[in-house]
Amino acid sequence: MSAKSLSFNDPLPSDVVIYADASFILNVIAGITNRREKFQIDCEAFLKRLKGEIDSDNLYLVTSDFAIDEICYKIIENSLSKNVPFFDSSSGKTYKTPKELFKKKPEIIQLFIPKVDRFYLYLESIPFFVLSYPELKDLPEPLYLQVKRLIASYNLYPADAYHIAVAQSAGINYFVAVDSDWFRIDDINLYTCLPTP
Repeated sequence: MSAKSLSFNDPLPSDVVIYADASFILNVIAGITNRREKFQIDCEAFLKRLKGEIDSDNLYLVTSDFAIDEICYKIIENSLSKNVPFFDSSSGKTYKTPKELFKKKPEIIQLFIPKVDRFYLYLESIPFFVLSYPELKDLPEPLYLQVKRLIASYNLYPADAYHIAVAQSAGINYFVAVDSDWFRIDDINLYTCLPTP
């Protein structure tokens, strides 16, 4: 069994909540963060379609604080990558990796705060509800155990397993993502622009 794959052109259900993975949001915001993403146009069009349906069909779009954190990290990491190798004339040292540059010169992050700010402003224009971990207390199974089970069952990266565990803990079974790893997950409904394997 695997995910039920739904294209961005398939009908949208009513009275349902759809969880937006970071992979989808990164494609949507590519233009405002000066990035190029392979599925940007498809994701922007699907978000526009979702926005049109949200008010009329009791359709809700959610993401998590973890997805927002992941996106901010990727915005900063991508920006740092464009600045290495970085030669520091005051020390005569060349930093070859983004991590090395950030660890030795953390103030460089100030250069990228405007990109993060643009992301937050854009995020406010999207009718998302944001799931936060404190809202998920009193779960029958601790979240970290759900994540562990998902990693082992579907050979997932921990971040993907965490997104799924958060959403499923809130009773959500519809997702939008552009990550082929999600096809392996049983019993979810996955909106994607990726071809079904």
